[in-house]
Amino acid sequence: METSKNPVICYCAGITRDEIRQAVMMGARREEEVRLLTGKLEKGNCCKENHHQGICCHEDFKHEDFKKEMATALMELEATARALFGFG
Repeated sequence: METSKNPVICYCAGITRDEIRQAVMMGARREEEVRLLTGKLEKGNCCKENHHQGICCHEDFKHEDFKKEMATALMELEATARALFGFG
């Protein structure tokens, strides 16, 4: 379910921000791994049918949003690990 705090990042597969973050916490480090862990493998122009503006996520720069969400989740994971183990 999409909310302002948990927007859909990939309209092809309906992958949300929280799903990306959860997949990173489970070990995903690439987009393909997120898709495998979420079970949402759809990719490509099918998002033109699902996107509220009728365009592909990649045309709307959502693909970059996917990478940004993964990077943010990884930084948060690293910060948590550092805090837990007493590193900086």
